[in-house]
Amino acid sequence: MFLVQFFLSAFLFIAVALTISAGIGLLIWSPLYKLIYESFLIKDPDSTMKRIWNLF
Repeated sequence: MFLVQFFLSAFLFIAVALTISAGIGLLIWSPLYKLIYESFLIKDPDSTMKRIWNLF
């Protein structure tokens, strides 16, 4: 019985820790991802590259 309780507690602790870690990771990395994404945006809407990009 103690072993089952231990594994359930360990599972819940790991699940909460991973959730918190993912949330903090999103807070830290999302500005960087946004900067990278915006650097790939094509500014001139009439360019040939923009029309090719929109085909995808």
